[in-house]
Amino acid sequence: MADEKEEEKKKGGGMKIILIVLILLIVVGGSVGGGLYFGGFFGSKEGEEEGEEKHAKEVAVAKMPAIYVALDPAFVTNFSDPNAKARFLQINASVLTRDPLVEADLTTHITAIRSKLSLLFSTQKEAELRTVAGQEKLAADALAVVSKIIAAETGKAMEETGVEEFLITGMVMQ
Repeated sequence: MADEKEEEKKKGGGMKIILIVLILLIVVGGSVGGGLYFGGFFGSKEGEEEGEEKHAKEVAVAKMPAIYVALDPAFVTNFSDPNAKARFLQINASVLTRDPLVEADLTTHITAIRSKLSLLFSTQKEAELRTVAGQEKLAADALAVVSKIIAAETGKAMEETGVEEFLITGMVMQ
């Protein structure tokens, strides 16, 4: 009888140890699994690769030096407003990009760009161009015109044309 009680104690003590080890394994395994899951270890590989490629392109474009494409010769147009004090508008301008391929696109399609910009400049009001806000609006409108032409000619979206800024480098009204 004493032998049977001792065997039951050994089995009971061994079962407690096995139960404690099993509970510890479950808790540690759950912690590690949860950490990996919330850390993104089990995420989609395709999404990660696309995100990494997009990030790499953004970094590469951001690190490239600025390329200024001068729109020479200067634009000269008449003011359409008969009450304007000035009769002529002359604008010197450049386009900023960081992609040499966009520079090539700009030079390839310079005739269409100059044509549309000439139309834009000829519709301006002298009074508006005398203010900084008016000049900034003109630069924004010109950027939209250039981006639209490059997008149409290359098949890119307007946001992906690589044309960053339209810079008015000189303006004369007389």
